[in-house]
Amino acid sequence: MPPPRDPRILQGPVAGAPGALSLTQGLRSAGQGVGYRVTGEFERAAGYLLFRERGGKREYLLVRNKNGRHWGFPKGRIEAGETPQEAARREVLEEVGIRDLRPVPGFSRTINYSFIRNGKLIHKEVTYFLAETQEEGVLNAEELVDMRWLPFARALATLTFPEQQGVLKEAEEALAHQKNETLGRS
Repeated sequence: MPPPRDPRILQGPVAGAPGALSLTQGLRSAGQGVGYRVTGEFERAAGYLLFRERGGKREYLLVRNKNGRHWGFPKGRIEAGETPQEAARREVLEEVGIRDLRPVPGFSRTINYSFIRNGKLIHKEVTYFLAETQEEGVLNAEELVDMRWLPFARALATLTFPEQQGVLKEAEEALAHQKNETLGRS
């Protein structure tokens, strides 16, 4: 059974998905033309969907955040002067100690969501990349309470937020497509 949803998170479709609204569009439609002013802070973050092949089966790494206790992928804020890829690599190293990353070229997905932190509205944009690794990883107990390598279906059921489930589905499809192309060239 998936963990309960965090009520502080305002959830919506994956950015760019059919029917997705920006926060401003959603507020406008909710107010039926009444002007709303969106205030709060904006944060940018980046992370990696890590996968490995074990015994002919693909597994994805999920981590459980210490603060929100939600299941997701290793990620964190982009620091000044960093590219999203550099931030994602740094966060993977900090959270799970994995150095061996083989990024999948061309895979990058961005999600947007908002939540309340200490009484303040936070708008967050997270860019995820996809990479293969053979390392197991080591949990950083200062940031995480758990980490697990799970097959696709279990990972999908374990992820807390639908936006991340959408990114995982796209990653699985991209890897299946890549595998089919490779087999076709053999």
